[in-house]
Amino acid sequence: MTQTVNDDSDQRSSTAVLIATSLTLFSMFFGAGNLIFPPIMGASAGTNLTPAMIGFLIGGVALPVISIITIALSGTDIRDLVSRAGKPFGFVFSVLVYLSIGAFYALPRTGAVSFSTAVAPVIGTKSVLASVIFNLIFFGIAFYLCWNPTNIIDSLGKVLTPILLGLLVLLVFLCLA
Repeated sequence: MTQTVNDDSDQRSSTAVLIATSLTLFSMFFGAGNLIFPPIMGASAGTNLTPAMIGFLIGGVALPVISIITIALSGTDIRDLVSRAGKPFGFVFSVLVYLSIGAFYALPRTGAVSFSTAVAPVIGTKSVLASVIFNLIFFGIAFYLCWNPTNIIDSLGKVLTPILLGLLVLLVFLCLA
């Protein structure tokens, strides 16, 4: 009987981890572009809605999911995947991918868009000093949340994603009302 209780507990625990991990991945990939871009693209597509939707689903959904599955099957990270082409290539390719996606593209855009849409209209200015202060605070909080990688699932999957989903439901409700 003790074994049955442990099996049920293990199954509930693994289900909770699966749900938290799924919500973490959702919150990592879901951004303003996923909320704003598809309706604009659909409106612009006109009578070509079906090919536009197929292209968006392939590029915006299928490729990221295939990438996650590929890395999960190949090892622990992108270096395990590309090191098969040689260690120097694996290192250089990994560094270039991380820099191009993160530091050179996503970070500046994330800071600029967050400031211009959430802060600048409230404070009534787009000054460089206000942007610098906001970005230091914004990325300081992000750094704090990601400092310990073992807590990312707890931070994103169990806390931030439910807040994000609640805000999305509220947004849809307010739009319909």
